[in-house]
Amino acid sequence: MINEAKRIFIYGIWSSGLVAQDLNYRMSRMGFISEEIIDPHLTILRSTLLQERD
Repeated sequence: MINEAKRIFIYGIWSSGLVAQDLNYRMSRMGFISEEIIDPHLTILRSTLLQERD
């Protein structure tokens, strides 16, 4: 599923946000289009905008 994804969103709040950032860096280095979302309000907003293959 990850290989076929158009975009990858990685969610993390508080201390999990640091893990999300690290995973985002690693995914980017592997060539994936990814973004970490660590703001609680932005997690809700981004979740409502997800499309197929995200």
